[in-house]
Amino acid sequence: MIRKLIISLLGIALARILFILAAINLTNMLVFDRLEPSFDLSLLDQIPQTRAVIDILTVLIAVFILLGMFSKSTKKKLDDDKKNFTHLSSIHEAKRSLTRVQFHEADKGKSTKEDIRWVLNETSFLTKADRILNYPKLPYNALLTFFRIDDWHKLNTVRRWEIDGKPVTQRAGLPIYMPRFRKQTIFVDANDNHSILIGTTNSGKTFSVILQMIELVCMSGECAVINDPKGELYEYTAKQFEEAGYEIIKLNLVNAKASDAWAPLELSWDTWKKAYMDHQEALKEWKAEETTFTPSEKAEWLARIPEPDYSQAIEFLKDLANSLTYDPNVKDPFWNDSARDCIIGMAAFLMEEAVRNGDMTDGIINFKAIKLGLNYADVKLTKEQQKALQVRSDNILGAVLEKSRRLDDTSHMYLMDYCNAPEQTRQSIKKVLATKIDILTMNEQIMRMTSYSDFDMKALGQKKMVIYLIVHDEKKTYYPLVTIFLKQLYEVIINEARGNKGRLPIPVNVILDEFGNCPPLKDIQSMLTASRSRGVRFSLVVQDLSQLGEVYGDKVATTIQNNCSNTVYILGSQMDTLKRFSEMCGSRQIWLPSKSWYETRPVISIDRLQKLNLGEVVIHRQRKSPFIARMIPYDRCKFYRGKNMDPNEERSPKPAVRWIDMKALLSNYGDVF
Repeated sequence: MIRKLIISLLGIALARILFILAAINLTNMLVFDRLEPSFDLSLLDQIPQTRAVIDILTVLIAVFILLGMFSKSTKKKLDDDKKNFTHLSSIHEAKRSLTRVQFHEADKGKSTKEDIRWVLNETSFLTKADRILNYPKLPYNALLTFFRIDDWHKLNTVRRWEIDGKPVTQRAGLPIYMPRFRKQTIFVDANDNHSILIGTTNSGKTFSVILQMIELVCMSGECAVINDPKGELYEYTAKQFEEAGYEIIKLNLVNAKASDAWAPLELSWDTWKKAYMDHQEALKEWKAEETTFTPSEKAEWLARIPEPDYSQAIEFLKDLANSLTYDPNVKDPFWNDSARDCIIGMAAFLMEEAVRNGDMTDGIINFKAIKLGLNYADVKLTKEQQKALQVRSDNILGAVLEKSRRLDDTSHMYLMDYCNAPEQTRQSIKKVLATKIDILTMNEQIMRMTSYSDFDMKALGQKKMVIYLIVHDEKKTYYPLVTIFLKQLYEVIINEARGNKGRLPIPVNVILDEFGNCPPLKDIQSMLTASRSRGVRFSLVVQDLSQLGEVYGDKVATTIQNNCSNTVYILGSQMDTLKRFSEMCGSRQIWLPSKSWYETRPVISIDRLQKLNLGEVVIHRQRKSPFIARMIPYDRCKFYRGKNMDPNEERSPKPAVRWIDMKALLSNYGDVF
């Protein structure tokens, strides 16, 4: 009782101090038009009624606190009920710990809604008031923490972030609450939290949440990577990004002629070239020392000449090959592993050959060249040809490796087992390999699109950039390329973040619509765990939670869900998803007077989840009570501008794909053809 009384008196005193500071600063702002925080008590005399209002508010707070302290519930309290804190959040409670994002027209006087560009409003009255009132809120929250009072009682304070070197108090995030009448305001979770959205086909997830999230990313100046089935998201939002000064990358796997170019092997090739050039520079310094050695010292010097360090390039190659061949459900991994080694070995061969020939241009390292190069393992040599070339291999690829590569070269180590394998084994590996790389070789336009890159992955997170991955919505043919691109992009931007104090200058939002239809993303658990601190947020959109289990297995699927701080339920059809989400939202104790006991019931029942109105979503946030929100449809939002960009607008024609003739290479070692 004494502790309660002390806390109550402190609360009353703190409330009075808060009212006084608020009155001083509001007077300072409204009367003198000054925004600087002030503690001058003489300002209270500028408006005569100010002190009386403060006294009345203090008395009301005191009465409220004391009545709450000494009131007694008429219901019997059980121990289980006292420990039960789960309930359905009110709007007021849900807004706590959220960031209020306000936006306004960038240019006044535009004639049509389609021409209006919206930007964040950093100078609104509420924003200014928040900054002034933030000072007394901080010690109040600190006091609650000191006395271990529930966080629910804490006041919402202004948070600050840094985007592209500029301090900001508003940024993009998952939309949680959209006021019905203040349509230029959205409350978002702006923290570095991952989210998972559950919505069946035609549930309205795109128009209820996803498009609003993308618009906020554009207004806040953050980067985005967007998986876009059908190209609908590009149609609605690309124009806004263009007007905001973004570099827009469109990887259109539906119509490759309308796509920018991205070579999955380009990252490895660039790294390989850099390692070679670094080695050449080291050799120049090494050779400069040659004149200072005696003949006896020179032999030792020659033995210490440095070798090129291609380890990072090979690591990128392994990541790519793993992404193409990885299958967690396969029973015998030998065939997939052999196909992976063929990809690594042949890609390394192409890079080695390019360096030998001094051809450092882009486009020479591609999957058509890999496929055709491996086919030479099926082209046999006669005994006479083997004797003339002085090789043991009975096929062209093996002979080229014997004649032109050292035993410790990457291509030799990864390909010789394939070249020397029994015919039946090699054909089985070849069939598995064909199924893994067919998506990159069966379409001429896709081959051209993936033979070179016309943008720099490393720029994501360093400047304003948005990448759209446009795929079919009716089939999954090219979904593996989305997985490969994401894995490669993640590795690149994480490396860039390490060079910038562990965090990207501009946050990156990865919005993956139809994530459940994509092939498994290798190491997704570690990606979700490590990316938050680097400034990368994932928003995963699935039709049902069971999709994750089917793709990743139950254990990994559970890890993915645990790493997502926000779960947004829009509509589900599978009973397992409904049960799991209902249990996630918790239960409550209901007093039954007729039976004189408490009954446990779910906060949100399965029946309620099945009958949500269109636009209603249930949001579960870690450490928060669930909240039912009614989202404003995208076409009724202030920033809606309709479809304004064509995803099928063709880019400049792409050059033909290059490849290497192994017969011509082998002819350099003898005229045998």
